[in-house]
Amino acid sequence: MRNRHKKYTIVWVLMCLLNCGCTDRVSESVLGFHTTVRPEVLTTCINPDLLGRPEAISVSDSMLVLLDFFDGQLYSSFDLNTGKRIMRFGTIGEGPKEFPIGTSGHFFDGRFTMFSRYPSKIGDMDPALGDTTYSSLGVAIPDKMMVSRIHRLSDSLLIAMGSYNEAYKYILFDVNHGVVDSICDISGKDRNDLNRYHKFLAEQGNIAVSPDLKRIVSTTNYSDNIDFLNFKDGKLQICKLNHERDARLKPEMFGTEAFQMIPDRNEPMGFLNVCANNENVFALYNPCEFAVTDYSSPYILVYDWSGNKIIAIDTQRNVIDLAANSHDLYLLTINDEGDYAIERINLKNLDLQ
Repeated sequence: MRNRHKKYTIVWVLMCLLNCGCTDRVSESVLGFHTTVRPEVLTTCINPDLLGRPEAISVSDSMLVLLDFFDGQLYSSFDLNTGKRIMRFGTIGEGPKEFPIGTSGHFFDGRFTMFSRYPSKIGDMDPALGDTTYSSLGVAIPDKMMVSRIHRLSDSLLIAMGSYNEAYKYILFDVNHGVVDSICDISGKDRNDLNRYHKFLAEQGNIAVSPDLKRIVSTTNYSDNIDFLNFKDGKLQICKLNHERDARLKPEMFGTEAFQMIPDRNEPMGFLNVCANNENVFALYNPCEFAVTDYSSPYILVYDWSGNKIIAIDTQRNVIDLAANSHDLYLLTINDEGDYAIERINLKNLDLQ
């Protein structure tokens, strides 16, 4: 779980600033990215007074959904054109149309898909209309499969990140027919000192899918590893595995069961999150040692879908999470006083060719 930051109420005037189109280029290198861009203007588009303690953002071309649980609801939806909040949705609870805290979500075919690990549950709803539009996918996680992240590829097909048979990291499964395909060895596959829970916990990270549903990218927590996959002819294919530094994790036990995997505090924090559009992948990355940093960073690393490094962006902000659509990169940020904001970078102002 991410560190929680305090929210302070401030007097704020909503300003929609025009991007000037200028950037500064500096020579510093982050994870081998030799070109670093500092955008001059990041436009604030949503009133921070509407935010509680936000954790994650997702966007379509017209709407933004913010994971921000308060008042018994998980999410807020916003109109990207006006910055106005549309509604709160996603009731917290254990009922048929309710989800627990810890739920993740993403846009799919105009709706918002939500996934809970415990209990195992997947469903979606219209983020402009709320809980009354909820529809359950009725998913039971297949045997021998442990899941940290899920993303839909069709009405019934999903890509999962986790572990399968204590061997494979990515799993393609159908809600009606179980596992269809699995690919990529997990890092602890042959380690006898790790049980099945430790092997699963060592593969925690984040996953994103291109809007055309043909390509998949994932990052592994506390590492410098990012994987690029293709989805073609109903199967998963490796495009490129950029493994520059594995996570150094120590297993911790509670009795005979796994408790957690502890990162080496002298190692860099590494990748924090990832998002994508059809042209590029944007990965939030923290190069600082775990002992002296938190779960935010100013640096966003930009790749093409072949896994090639393009540029690093220095936002000069404390970025907690990020999301992209076809024309903008949206940032969930927090300042040193604990104030949250949603900001954006116009992608046309960056040279991503």
